[in-house]
Amino acid sequence: FACPDRSKQRLEAESSEAPQPVSEDLLLLLKNLKLLLGSSSKGVTLAAAVALCYLAPAEELSGVALPLLRCLRQAPPESAISLITAMTPLVEARPELFRSMIREFFVQSFDSAEMKELKLKVIELLVDDTNVQLVLRELQAYVSWHSCPEFVALAVQSIAHVALKISSVADSCLRGLVKMLDSKCEALSCEAVVSLRAL
Repeated sequence: FACPDRSKQRLEAESSEAPQPVSEDLLLLLKNLKLLLGSSSKGVTLAAAVALCYLAPAEELSGVALPLLRCLRQAPPESAISLITAMTPLVEARPELFRSMIREFFVQSFDSAEMKELKLKVIELLVDDTNVQLVLRELQAYVSWHSCPEFVALAVQSIAHVALKISSVADSCLRGLVKMLDSKCEALSCEAVVSLRAL
Protein backbone atom coordinates (compact mmCIF):
# COMPACT_ATOMS: atom_id res chain seq x y z
CA PHE A 1 0.00 0.00 0.00
CA ALA A 2 1.12 3.52 -0.67
CA CYS A 3 1.61 5.91 2.20
CA PRO A 4 -1.67 7.78 2.86
CA ASP A 5 0.20 10.84 4.07
CA ARG A 6 -1.14 14.17 2.96
CA SER A 7 1.28 16.90 1.95
CA LYS A 8 1.78 19.82 4.33
CA GLN A 9 0.56 22.30 1.70
CA ARG A 10 -2.67 20.38 1.23
CA LEU A 11 -3.22 20.13 4.98
CA GLU A 12 -2.60 23.84 5.42
CA ALA A 13 -4.98 24.65 2.58
CA GLU A 14 -7.64 22.38 4.09
CA SER A 15 -7.26 23.92 7.55
CA SER A 16 -7.48 27.49 6.25
CA GLU A 17 -10.68 26.85 4.28
CA ALA A 18 -14.11 26.59 5.82
CA PRO A 19 -15.06 22.97 6.59
CA GLN A 20 -16.62 21.29 3.59
CA PRO A 21 -19.87 19.41 4.10
CA VAL A 22 -19.37 15.67 3.89
CA SER A 23 -21.66 13.83 1.52
CA GLU A 24 -24.04 11.24 2.89
CA ASP A 25 -22.50 8.62 0.62
CA LEU A 26 -19.06 9.20 2.10
CA LEU A 27 -20.44 9.08 5.64
CA LEU A 28 -22.14 5.77 4.84
CA LEU A 29 -18.92 4.39 3.34
CA LEU A 30 -16.91 5.46 6.40
CA LYS A 31 -19.48 3.87 8.71
CA ASN A 32 -19.26 0.57 6.82
CA LEU A 33 -15.46 0.68 6.72
CA LYS A 34 -15.44 1.07 10.50
CA LEU A 35 -17.64 -2.02 10.77
CA LEU A 36 -15.19 -3.93 8.57
CA LEU A 37 -12.40 -3.20 11.05
CA GLY A 38 -13.98 -5.89 13.21
CA SER A 39 -13.73 -8.53 10.46
CA SER A 40 -12.14 -11.87 11.24
CA SER A 41 -10.23 -11.59 7.97
CA LYS A 42 -6.91 -9.84 8.44
CA GLY A 43 -6.90 -8.71 4.81
CA VAL A 44 -10.33 -7.11 5.12
CA THR A 45 -9.33 -5.35 8.33
CA LEU A 46 -6.14 -4.03 6.75
CA ALA A 47 -7.94 -2.85 3.60
CA ALA A 48 -10.61 -1.09 5.68
CA ALA A 49 -7.94 0.61 7.80
CA VAL A 50 -6.04 1.81 4.73
CA ALA A 51 -9.25 3.11 3.13
CA LEU A 52 -10.15 4.96 6.32
CA CYS A 53 -6.70 6.55 6.49
CA TYR A 54 -7.16 7.84 2.94
CA LEU A 55 -10.79 8.93 3.17
CA ALA A 56 -11.72 9.76 6.73
CA PRO A 57 -11.04 13.03 8.51
CA ALA A 58 -8.33 12.80 11.18
CA GLU A 59 -10.83 12.86 14.04
CA GLU A 60 -12.45 9.67 12.67
CA LEU A 61 -9.26 7.60 12.75
CA SER A 62 -8.90 6.84 16.44
CA GLY A 63 -10.34 3.34 16.06
CA VAL A 64 -7.98 2.15 13.32
CA ALA A 65 -4.96 1.03 15.36
CA LEU A 66 -6.53 -1.49 17.75
CA PRO A 67 -8.05 -3.75 15.06
CA LEU A 68 -4.75 -3.80 13.19
CA LEU A 69 -2.84 -4.71 16.34
CA ARG A 70 -5.40 -7.43 17.09
CA CYS A 71 -4.73 -8.88 13.64
CA LEU A 72 -0.99 -8.66 14.21
CA ARG A 73 -1.22 -10.52 17.53
CA GLN A 74 -3.44 -13.25 16.05
CA ALA A 75 -1.52 -13.72 12.81
CA PRO A 76 0.75 -16.72 12.31
CA PRO A 77 4.42 -15.70 11.93
CA GLU A 78 4.48 -15.76 8.12
CA SER A 79 1.31 -13.62 7.91
CA ALA A 80 2.49 -11.27 10.65
CA ILE A 81 5.49 -10.25 8.54
CA SER A 82 3.24 -9.33 5.60
CA LEU A 83 0.84 -7.52 7.90
CA ILE A 84 3.45 -5.40 9.66
CA THR A 85 5.03 -4.61 6.28
CA ALA A 86 1.66 -3.35 5.04
CA MET A 87 1.05 -1.45 8.30
CA THR A 88 4.37 0.40 8.20
CA PRO A 89 3.21 3.10 5.72
CA LEU A 90 0.20 3.75 7.95
CA VAL A 91 2.45 4.06 10.99
CA GLU A 92 4.73 6.40 9.04
CA ALA A 93 1.84 8.58 7.86
CA ARG A 94 -0.18 8.57 11.10
CA PRO A 95 2.20 7.79 13.99
CA GLU A 96 -0.15 9.47 16.46
CA LEU A 97 -2.62 6.60 15.99
CA PHE A 98 -0.10 3.97 17.11
CA ARG A 99 2.22 5.88 19.45
CA SER A 100 0.33 5.03 22.65
CA MET A 101 0.56 1.34 21.71
CA ILE A 102 4.29 1.29 20.99
CA ARG A 103 4.78 -1.64 23.39
CA GLU A 104 2.88 -3.85 20.92
CA PHE A 105 5.86 -3.48 18.58
CA PHE A 106 8.51 -4.43 21.12
CA VAL A 107 10.55 -7.39 19.92
CA GLN A 108 10.04 -10.84 21.39
CA SER A 109 12.90 -13.32 21.54
CA PHE A 110 10.91 -15.82 19.45
CA ASP A 111 10.29 -13.34 16.60
CA SER A 112 11.98 -14.19 13.31
CA ALA A 113 14.95 -12.10 12.20
CA GLU A 114 12.80 -10.32 9.59
CA MET A 115 10.07 -9.56 12.12
CA LYS A 116 12.63 -8.19 14.58
CA GLU A 117 13.96 -5.85 11.91
CA LEU A 118 10.46 -4.67 10.92
CA LYS A 119 9.50 -4.03 14.54
CA LEU A 120 12.64 -1.98 15.10
CA LYS A 121 11.74 0.13 12.07
CA VAL A 122 8.25 0.76 13.46
CA ILE A 123 9.66 1.63 16.88
CA GLU A 124 11.95 4.18 15.23
CA LEU A 125 8.93 5.71 13.47
CA LEU A 126 6.94 5.96 16.70
CA VAL A 127 9.59 7.31 19.05
CA ASP A 128 9.12 10.88 20.22
CA ASP A 129 9.82 13.01 23.30
CA THR A 130 7.00 11.36 25.24
CA ASN A 131 8.25 7.78 24.92
CA VAL A 132 11.96 8.09 24.16
CA GLN A 133 13.11 6.88 27.59
CA LEU A 134 10.91 3.78 27.32
CA VAL A 135 12.27 3.07 23.83
CA LEU A 136 15.90 3.54 24.88
CA ARG A 137 15.46 1.15 27.81
CA GLU A 138 13.98 -1.41 25.42
CA LEU A 139 16.77 -0.96 22.88
CA GLN A 140 19.34 -1.29 25.67
CA ALA A 141 17.79 -4.66 26.54
CA TYR A 142 18.08 -5.77 22.90
CA VAL A 143 21.77 -4.87 22.87
CA SER A 144 22.36 -7.58 25.49
CA TRP A 145 21.02 -10.36 23.21
CA HIS A 146 24.53 -11.51 22.29
CA SER A 147 23.23 -14.79 20.86
CA CYS A 148 21.74 -12.78 17.95
CA PRO A 149 24.65 -10.63 16.72
CA GLU A 150 22.80 -9.37 13.63
CA PHE A 151 19.93 -8.16 15.78
CA VAL A 152 22.32 -6.57 18.28
CA ALA A 153 23.81 -4.58 15.39
CA LEU A 154 20.33 -3.46 14.31
CA ALA A 155 19.50 -2.41 17.87
CA VAL A 156 22.65 -0.28 18.04
CA GLN A 157 21.69 1.33 14.72
CA SER A 158 18.27 2.08 16.17
CA ILE A 159 19.86 3.79 19.17
CA ALA A 160 21.82 5.98 16.75
CA HIS A 161 18.64 6.78 14.78
CA VAL A 162 16.86 7.76 17.99
CA ALA A 163 19.78 10.02 18.94
CA LEU A 164 19.59 11.73 15.55
CA LYS A 165 15.80 12.08 15.71
CA ILE A 166 15.53 13.37 19.28
CA SER A 167 18.29 15.77 20.18
CA SER A 168 17.41 15.84 23.89
CA VAL A 169 18.76 12.28 24.32
CA ALA A 170 21.70 12.53 21.93
CA ASP A 171 24.28 12.95 24.71
CA SER A 172 23.06 9.97 26.72
CA CYS A 173 22.97 7.86 23.55
CA LEU A 174 26.56 8.87 22.76
CA ARG A 175 27.69 7.91 26.26
CA GLY A 176 25.94 4.56 25.91
CA LEU A 177 27.55 3.91 22.54
CA VAL A 178 30.99 4.76 23.94
CA LYS A 179 30.46 2.21 26.74
CA MET A 180 29.59 -0.39 24.09
CA LEU A 181 33.06 -0.03 22.55
CA ASP A 182 34.48 -2.12 25.43
CA SER A 183 32.02 -4.98 24.87
CA LYS A 184 33.34 -8.48 24.31
CA CYS A 185 30.57 -8.98 21.74
CA GLU A 186 32.24 -8.16 18.42
CA ALA A 187 28.99 -7.26 16.64
CA LEU A 188 28.14 -4.79 19.40
CA SER A 189 31.51 -3.05 19.54
CA CYS A 190 31.86 -2.87 15.74
CA GLU A 191 28.37 -1.40 15.27
CA ALA A 192 28.98 1.06 18.11
CA VAL A 193 32.03 2.37 16.22
CA VAL A 194 29.99 2.78 13.02
CA SER A 195 27.15 4.48 14.87
CA LEU A 196 29.49 6.87 16.69
CA ARG A 197 30.99 7.91 13.36
CA ALA A 198 27.48 8.56 12.01
CA LEU A 199 26.68 10.80 14.95
